[in-house]
Amino acid sequence: MLMAKDEMTGELKQASKNLTASFLCPGCDRPVHLRAGNIRMAYFAHRANEACETFSEGETSEHLRGKAQLQAWFTRQGGTAVLESPIRQLGQRPDILVNERLAVEFQCSPLSEERFNERVSGYHQGGYQQIWLLGRPYLPQPRLSISKISKFIIAHARFGVCQLYWQTETEKILVVFDIKQAPLLPIRYYQRQFDSWLQWRAWWLSGVEKPASVSLNQEAILRQRHALLLGLHHKATPMLRWQALCYQQQTHLLELPEWVYGGEFNDPCFINNELDWRIPLFLWWQAHPDATPRQQLISWGKRVLPRLRWLSNQKWQQTVWQQQQLRVRREAFFSDKHHESMVQWLHK
Repeated sequence: MLMAKDEMTGELKQASKNLTASFLCPGCDRPVHLRAGNIRMAYFAHRANEACETFSEGETSEHLRGKAQLQAWFTRQGGTAVLESPIRQLGQRPDILVNERLAVEFQCSPLSEERFNERVSGYHQGGYQQIWLLGRPYLPQPRLSISKISKFIIAHARFGVCQLYWQTETEKILVVFDIKQAPLLPIRYYQRQFDSWLQWRAWWLSGVEKPASVSLNQEAILRQRHALLLGLHHKATPMLRWQALCYQQQTHLLELPEWVYGGEFNDPCFINNELDWRIPLFLWWQAHPDATPRQQLISWGKRVLPRLRWLSNQKWQQTVWQQQQLRVRREAFFSDKHHESMVQWLHK
C-alpha cells in the first residue's frame, strides 16, 4: 500500500523514504512497516501472516508505480484523486478514488472471480462508478487470452467487447476494442492509446469508430483448414473428438462445408471451442435437411445448449445477453444460405 495512517496524529501519509513515524493500516488499524529500498519505490506492508480484508499484500512494482502515476494523472486533469481511500461502509478501498465517486482499480495480479464480483457488486451497491485498468500481465503477449481477461471485459454498444489497460511505461490508457474470435483462429482486435482522461471519454462516448462485423476472408479460411490438418496430424484431442462424430455419419472432418467451421468473427462468449457444438449440429441437420424451424430449435436445445461454457463475466451471465448471443448464432447457422450450401454438399 502507498498510504498509511500516522499512529500519533491519525493523518494519512504517502510512503516516502524520509518518514520516521509509526504507522497503522487505514483498513484494519494494525501496525504496518515502511519499506523503502534503492530499487523499488517506497510502500507500506503488514507484518508477516497478518490478514487484512481491505489491503492485500504482495503488490508488484508495476502496481505500486501505476497507482502513483494514475493519482498524478487524474490530478493533472483537474480532478481530486486520492490514493487508497477506504470506503468504510463497503469495507473496500479502491486504488484511486476520483472526485469521491469514481473507483479506479489497477489490476496487475491474479484475482479470483468470487473476489472480483464482490468488489464490483460492492461499488455498484454503494452508488460508485468504477473502472478497471489492467497491467502488463494481462496484455496480449503476443496473443490475447480471452480466458485470462474474461471477468474484466466490457461490452460497449459501439466498440464491441473491450478491455482497458494502464501502461506504466508511457503513462497512457490503452483500449483494446472490438475483440472478436472465430474457431481455430487467433483473437482479432483493434487498439488505441489516449494521453488524457477527457480524450478517452470523448472517444468512448462517440460513435465515430464503430467497427463492422467481419466475415472470414479466404486467407483466414485457409488458416482454419491448416489448423485442422495440423490438429489431426498431431492427434489433438478436440480434433479426434470431432473426427469421431464425422465418422459416425460417414464423412470426414475436412470435407464439411467451410461455413461449418465458423464463417465470421463473433464476440467472445464461451470458454470452449464453438466447433464443439457447430459440428454435431451440422451433422444432425445434414441427416434432417427438411427439418422445420421448430425441429431446428429443439435440436439446438439438445445439441448446443448443454455444450456451452460461458466465460466468467457478470455481463455474460445475464439472461438477456445470453439469449441475444444465442439467437444471433442460431439464426446465422440455420440461414437459407447455409441450407442451400448443405443441400449442394449432400448431392456431391
